[in-house]
This record gives sequence, structure tokens and C-alpha cells, in this order.
Amino acid sequence: MPIKIASKPADADAVLAIDVSNLGWRSAYAHETLATSDGRKSGHIFGSVRSLVSVLQNDLWEGKWCLAFCYDGLNARAVRQSTVPSYKSKRDPNRWNPVPEVSEILRLIPGLHINQEGREGDDSLAWIAQKCSPTKQVVLLTGDKDLWSLMSPNVKILSPNLRRFVTQEDVVEHYGISNCKNIPLCKALFGDPSDDIKGIERLQKKMVRPLINTLSSGGAPLVSMGRFLASLAMEKPAEMSLKAYDKIIAERQRLEANYSIILPNFEGFGKESVAHRDFSKRADFEAALRKYECFSLIEFLPLFWGQ
Repeated sequence: MPIKIASKPADADAVLAIDVSNLGWRSAYAHETLATSDGRKSGHIFGSVRSLVSVLQNDLWEGKWCLAFCYDGLNARAVRQSTVPSYKSKRDPNRWNPVPEVSEILRLIPGLHINQEGREGDDSLAWIAQKCSPTKQVVLLTGDKDLWSLMSPNVKILSPNLRRFVTQEDVVEHYGISNCKNIPLCKALFGDPSDDIKGIERLQKKMVRPLINTLSSGGAPLVSMGRFLASLAMEKPAEMSLKAYDKIIAERQRLEANYSIILPNFEGFGKESVAHRDFSKRADFEAALRKYECFSLIEFLPLFWGQ
């Protein structure tokens, strides 16, 4: 078997970090009709585990891998809403949430389980990437385009949406910028409807992208919101209309707030943020699969626990 699982990064050649919330919701939608014989939903469990199996079998290179599961922490949404009140405000609070049950199952798998109060899973993914990438290859399994900004020579993004690794060409095609580090700046300026983040109304991307790319060339690739606004304060770009320029200057405070919650934040994580699961929970994991009648997945347990 080409892929082997190590329960700690120190014992592994590379790290696969999993966006648990993204995995859970995607699986729930993709397998929404699946249910147990007594009518309980099971597609979110089946899809989440089956997706991990597929990644381990088909998408990773040979070697020893540590799995790092990244969860939303307690009050994570409220913390971001304290800065940007509209953040995820349109999501139905009464809709069924598959993530708690998915999380309960995944916490039995050997590896690291990262959860920091007040932080969302994307911050946990940013933290593990920052922590491990100096010495190991890190793969982030996520459909969140915000996290494309974390790409580097040692950090790759495996997108379930694209069904492959994200490339620089994808960044150029989707955002029109030359450096992925500036994705948070783009999203702060143009908004993110999926998270109910409002950017500058009717701001044309062709007026802003050239300035971002110019600022990103030569010096540090990350163009912060502060640096972007400081550049505008010195001179209006020729390609930018006066109306757009005035809107950006007038909305400075809101743009800075947007940027602060979009930029991945790995500060404040410590030992209390990480739980280590060894190989002792195989029987519990199998029992959980049986509980949700995911019998076909039991044959894949050796992927996580070895022969």
C-alpha cells in the first residue's frame, strides 16, 4: 500500500490538512438522499469518509502522511461578525448542520485535530500550513478559494471542486492577479457573496487589478489593505475612474474590516488548540460506520490504520 498514515507530523513525510466544515457540507449535498434503514441521514458520513479514502488512494504521492483535521472553533462566526456584522448573516440558523456528526466520526481517525475557540477552520488550515511547511510538504484539502492564498512551493491546495490541485493559472483566471497572496485583498475589495461580505458596489475589477499587480511586483508579494490604500492616497491610478477612487477612499474603514476577517490568521494557536489521536480508536471508528450503515467503507480501514 503506497500511502501510510503517521499520527504525528514528526513521523511523517508530508501533511494532509482537511477542511472539515467544507468536507461535511459538500458530502451532505452530494449524498443527500442516503439514509439508514430507520431514516437517519447518513450521506454526510459516507461522503466525508469516502472522499478521504479517494484522496488517499488517488491524489497523494507515496510516503508517510499525517492527517490534520481542522475544525471551526466555538463562537468562531460570532467573532468575525463582531468585526463585519453581515458575515454569514443570511444563512438559515435552523437548517440542519451535518458538521457536528461528521466531526464526531473524524475525531476517531489517527492524526492531529485542530480546534481553536473563536477561529474558523480556515485559520486552523493556515496555522498547520505555516507550522509544517518549512520542513514538509503540506496539502490542504478544501474547496474554499480564500485559502488559495496559502499556496507556496511547500503548500498545495487540493480542490474537491476542480478535482485536482490548484495552479497559478487558476488564480489568474479566477482573480486576474499575478500573486495568490493578494486574494484576500481582492475579496475585501470586491466582496464575497457566499460569506455575505460586501465589497465596493459596482467596482470594476479591471480598474483595480493592474494596481494590485504593480504593487506586487518587485518587493514583497503580499499587498496588504494598508499598503493598497496608502498607494491610492498618494495618487489616483490612471485606469481608475474618479467615482471608483472616491468610493474606495470613503469606504476605507469597511475595507480594512473585510480584509481583517478574510486574511488567514494563524496567531494565537498553541498546544491547547491541538488534540493528538493515536491508533487506538479503530474499533470505535468501525462501530460508527456501522451505526450509519456505511458498511462498504469498512474494507478501507487499513488505509487509516494499516494492515
